[in-house]
Amino acid sequence: MPPRGVKTAKRQRQYEHIKDSVTDRGGSEERAEEIAARTVNKQRRESGETKTARKRSTKRARPSQARGASKSTRRASSAKSSRKSTRKAAKRTAKKATRKTAAKAARKTASKKTTSKKTSPRKSTRKRTAKR
Repeated sequence: MPPRGVKTAKRQRQYEHIKDSVTDRGGSEERAEEIAARTVNKQRRESGETKTARKRSTKRARPSQARGASKSTRRASSAKSSRKSTRKAAKRTAKKATRKTAAKAARKTASKKTTSKKTSPRKSTRKRTAKR
């Protein structure tokens, strides 16, 4: 049974279709009805079919994306942002490269130190005395 506010045939069909698809996917009948009702109510709100219609978000456009901005202005601003992102990427790559070289150098020095210790093992010359 569709939600109380659903009076049009279109929304009833939508409700039944969603409910059937959820049950086909293995959902319970109760859960399918809930999902279908929520979806239909959301669609009704967004299209202004309810008393408390959902307000659409009004994000302010950037100046370059404003209606009156010329093509050259938009092109310049997009080129500027792409240059910025390219610079940032180059900086990141450079940082990674310096980290890698520093890590390599540290590993080299560490391996040199360990190899020098391994080549000359010392044997103790003292004889162990047995306790009596």
